[in-house]
Amino acid sequence: MKKKVLLLVGVAFLALGLSSYSDGPGNHASLNCTAAGGPGNCAGSGCHSPNNSNTTVQLTVSNSIGGPQVTYYTPSAVYYVKLTGVNGSSMPGYGFQVAAVSAGNVQAGSFIIGSSTDQHTTPLISGLQLMENKRLIPYTTSPGVYEADFQWTAPAPGAGTVTLYSLLLAADGDGTEAGDQPNAGTPVALREAGGSYVPELTKNVSITAYPNPVQNKLQLSFSNAANGIYTVKVYDMSGKALMSTNLELNANTSAYNLNTTDLKAGIYQIQIIGNNLLRTIPLIKN
Repeated sequence: MKKKVLLLVGVAFLALGLSSYSDGPGNHASLNCTAAGGPGNCAGSGCHSPNNSNTTVQLTVSNSIGGPQVTYYTPSAVYYVKLTGVNGSSMPGYGFQVAAVSAGNVQAGSFIIGSSTDQHTTPLISGLQLMENKRLIPYTTSPGVYEADFQWTAPAPGAGTVTLYSLLLAADGDGTEAGDQPNAGTPVALREAGGSYVPELTKNVSITAYPNPVQNKLQLSFSNAANGIYTVKVYDMSGKALMSTNLELNANTSAYNLNTTDLKAGIYQIQIIGNNLLRTIPLIKN
């Protein structure tokens, strides 16, 4: 099998190392090259070369596509992840691997692939599921420029700080390990939003639920809320979660319709979390 480029990313997110397998080192040979239980470089067995400063890597986690880096995460919320790599030798392809961990290299959250052609998640490797390349991925806009986009669902409350590590392997595609140039990116640490969910950042946010009491359709209208993805959950009075969905606010969308047809008549609580926001709204279903 030809040995090709790999690009690695980690969430604790973890810095990942790349192996020599074009279909991903984790999937092909159960290799975790990340710093989450792995070497954090591509110099190990079955891999390519030591880290090389000719390749640079940047990892960004944001609430919306192209948005700024976040420093907090809201439990169970969905975030956009972009891994960008640049190689000074203009190598034609790359690969990647991603791990998401909390303290003690414990799996933190889960990944949602951005491209079924280029990406997949691995079977568990020492308790971790990694995101990685599915094939040798061609350069993005020009040789030596690489971008991988996917999503990450944050863990449930109580996971604590999650750290992202990244490693990009730029490969010349000649079928050998010689000449390939991986490098690790700077780790990105995300703190878990606390019980207050940083209220000073969201005190001006207004959310209206109408009509309330409701029958079959409830409209949630947001004012002064940050763009991004929010998780909406409906609980009964015993605390049992009956519904859970994600919604995305952007420049064109500030309201969301929630189908309440399946709810029985009674009293409920709607919880809305995301972007350092936590709100609970009482709801009556007729």
